[in-house]
Amino acid sequence: VLEAMARAFFAEGQAEAALEIVKKIDGQIDKDRALIGIAEQPVSVAMADQAMEIVKYVDPEQNGDVMVVKSQALAAIALSYDRAGAAKKAAETFSFAYHIANLAYNDYSRITALQTIVIRYIQAEEFQLSFEILAKINPNLPSAPEILAYIAANYAAAGQIDIIFTIADLVENSGRYQDERLRGIFAIVSTIARYGHPDRALELANRIPVDSTKIYLKEDALAVVASSFATTGQYDQAIAIASKLEPGIYQNQAWEAIA
Repeated sequence: VLEAMARAFFAEGQAEAALEIVKKIDGQIDKDRALIGIAEQPVSVAMADQAMEIVKYVDPEQNGDVMVVKSQALAAIALSYDRAGAAKKAAETFSFAYHIANLAYNDYSRITALQTIVIRYIQAEEFQLSFEILAKINPNLPSAPEILAYIAANYAAAGQIDIIFTIADLVENSGRYQDERLRGIFAIVSTIARYGHPDRALELANRIPVDSTKIYLKEDALAVVASSFATTGQYDQAIAIASKLEPGIYQNQAWEAIA
């Protein structure tokens, strides 16, 4: 209950009240989890300093999910420092978050923590640094395509479309099952289309291989692209794509968007 209350106060921009609640929470992992909410709204350097005092303790006997949550909390505080103009503290805290992420007990926990750091760097508009952390995510791990697709959505929101194609390359060349790779690419196509870049989305959709058992994914991707062309007023391109789809649900979706 206290954790939820603290997160709510952070979301409302009442950091001082939120931090007072965090101090009353029993258990370090619960404190750290609540502190992730500090990134919801800008806070002062003083408030970020208080949060740092709470989260900085590291028990050498702990690992696993404890370290993932701590790393996520540190990344949130780092973003808060960045927003407040405390560049040196932001850099140091991001570095600390990365160090803690590497203490996670398995690869999945580690990439979960790294994902958060990448996204916080994106939110801080530190795109080169975000990409350096992104490069440390092993695309061959379970659920990596899903995580990479989610990161791609954050780059798209920040207008960094070109980086998304690098992520698509990572997903395509991963050693995961084809189903996972295709779903990852489809998610990225949908993201690019949703942010108003149907031409770039089409370029990527055309790279989805035609598999007799997964053809629906390519059809779905092309329907999304056709809808994006229609939304941006490029009806000729939308019609050209829709007319080539197999009759059925995806073609119908495309025609509905064009109508």
